[in-house]
Amino acid sequence: GVDLDRFDPGKWKKHRSLIRDQYQIPEKNIVIGTVARLTGDKGINELVTAFDEISQEVSGIYLLLVGSQEEKDRLSAETERIIRDNPRVRLTGWQDNPLPFYAAMDIFCLPTYREGFGEVNLEAQAMGLPVISTDTIGPRESVDNGKTGFLVPPCNIQLLKEALRKLITDSTLRQEMAIRGRTRVKE
Repeated sequence: GVDLDRFDPGKWKKHRSLIRDQYQIPEKNIVIGTVARLTGDKGINELVTAFDEISQEVSGIYLLLVGSQEEKDRLSAETERIIRDNPRVRLTGWQDNPLPFYAAMDIFCLPTYREGFGEVNLEAQAMGLPVISTDTIGPRESVDNGKTGFLVPPCNIQLLKEALRKLITDSTLRQEMAIRGRTRVKE
């Protein structure tokens, strides 16, 4: 389970501005983030593509990718190009302690193809984040669709974008899902 004392948004609040300063992300802007190995089967190609398309319509959103690329199951050349060229994508590399990074995010997104249980989805909810993940074994258990976040089919950029758009444009929905998510992890 998740150590709720450690995964307490209150304890990490000050890190929101520290991480954002470090990665040059303005305080008022919305950060979509993930904590994962940056591989194809974690859905990173879809996440980056969806973000790139939305960021052309919506100004002031950022993507924070917390994790490292691996030799096997590498990201597509197109994804690598977007990471390099989109001025609002931030790559942090592998982090031993992801908690300050969760604190800097507004929306957590892991469009993985397969997952054991979706531990990071629970961590993100404990940290008071609405979560978008995929309707596959694992994430399905960790996210209450429509209540603590959204589950979309894997490999579906269109529905991923719709879910992201809903949360980007509706701060009340983000807050409500965040509160329900933390409560659900507690229970």
